[in-house]
Amino acid sequence: MVVLRNIKNLGGGGTLGLVRGQEARKARWQASIGECSSLNTKFFFCIRKFISVLSPRERARERVDLGSPEVKRSGRQADIGGQSLCKDEFSSCSSMLPKRTYRPNVLTSYRLKKKAAFTLAEVLITLGIIGVVAALTMPSIIVSYQTMVQRTQFKKAYNTVLNGFRLAEVNLGYHPLCYYSSGSSAEISDCNILREALGKSLNIIKICEDNALTNGCIPDYKGFDTIYTDEHPDATEDEINSAVSGVSGWKKNTIATRSYVFVLADGVIIILYYKNPSLFAIDINGMKEPNKWGYDLFPFKLNSDYEKALNIGSGGNIIEKGGFSTTHMIENMGK
Repeated sequence: MVVLRNIKNLGGGGTLGLVRGQEARKARWQASIGECSSLNTKFFFCIRKFISVLSPRERARERVDLGSPEVKRSGRQADIGGQSLCKDEFSSCSSMLPKRTYRPNVLTSYRLKKKAAFTLAEVLITLGIIGVVAALTMPSIIVSYQTMVQRTQFKKAYNTVLNGFRLAEVNLGYHPLCYYSSGSSAEISDCNILREALGKSLNIIKICEDNALTNGCIPDYKGFDTIYTDEHPDATEDEINSAVSGVSGWKKNTIATRSYVFVLADGVIIILYYKNPSLFAIDINGMKEPNKWGYDLFPFKLNSDYEKALNIGSGGNIIEKGGFSTTHMIENMGK
């Protein structure tokens, strides 16, 4: 009991709690020593009482603001030694301890710190990479698209003109002698008849028998002579005339003034070589640019084997730089 009496002189200090909790703990010590002074008191009961006073849980309970709303709402208050404590000294008071909270501004800043985001430098670098990739790939994509459009327009115009010739042949009831065969010169005996029949078998909205450029049937095309001059700037006039001697109908001035031209309802332009339908050129997109040989303007010739239907094939290699031949376009129609 001497030890117990010496212990009662301990005062709450250090981290054991607030002043109010220290006084309450001291009061409980005195009450415990009084109860244990009797020889009839069980030893283990006394030890348990002392432990309860010194336990960390008890010290935590002393730190609670006993007048706070959290404690009042818990309904677990009682006066022991003039102090407000838990009803049951041996029960947990953890539910009465203040809960950890954040001030609104602290909580907001905490969430912002945890939110993932890109920096301005990262965004700019990404945009730069996208721009470089686009600059490298867009030209090839554009070329591929233009090639696809060109093939589609060529195939449509080719089939339209071919069907027009075959319908004209059916309407005539015989094979007109107006065609190229095995490289021979054109048979012209029935060319005027075939030209008239072709005009009736196609959906034509305008015809120019001459001066097609002035009358608005065609745009301003280059001729084989001007293309040759562009490719051979040092060529003399005699050299130019010699180069175009076999295709005089495709000279620039001849196309503009002496060609017979059909303008179809879908915009396709058919340019007859002089007035002869056995040789002709097709502008697959009409007045729309580029209006260049090998791009949207291609030469053709009419073929026949007497006993077979008329068909059309390549009419020569009049190609401006970067363009395609008629043969190439025909071979790639199905691709």
